[in-house]
Amino acid sequence: MNHIYKTFLLPMGIGIAVLCSMNVEAITREEMLKLNAAYPPGSVVSCETQLEGNGKNILPTLLKTRAHIKERTGNLTRTDVSVTFIPKGLSTNTMTVNYQSRATMEDDGELIDIDPASLTVSFSAANPAGEEIVAQKMRSTLPPTGSDLRLYKTVKVTDFPSFIITPQDQPPTYCFKEE
Repeated sequence: MNHIYKTFLLPMGIGIAVLCSMNVEAITREEMLKLNAAYPPGSVVSCETQLEGNGKNILPTLLKTRAHIKERTGNLTRTDVSVTFIPKGLSTNTMTVNYQSRATMEDDGELIDIDPASLTVSFSAANPAGEEIVAQKMRSTLPPTGSDLRLYKTVKVTDFPSFIITPQDQPPTYCFKEE
């Protein structure tokens, strides 16, 4: 489950960060401040991450994320996030995870916190009991509040306002602003 957190929950929180400069260098806190000013409440960031399969029982899967910015106050950003899993070869999703997150700007990065009580799971095939079991497992693997620092250096602008998040030992996440 820690892999699921690092693979899609963390990048979703990161998905709220878009850069204001046109270079492809890692951003600084100052650049993040400029970016936040460019993305007021109501903005939506869409991201895609391609997960590799294991060649056995785990299919390659596309994660599509929508982060709706609800509030920006000082160094705090609150978002509503939806992550959809689409395994290779399928035209529809198999699972969607929704949650609320909070990002607090620090000197070197943002502290990303996911509200465990807001985390819900839904499957494309009706299975309410299974949905709650998966949601509980995901909640139990979330890092403690205030312990998950996402460094600014993992975010790079490609073509403003699009950007890439490159967490260590994880696949890249490509993000853009929805119009």
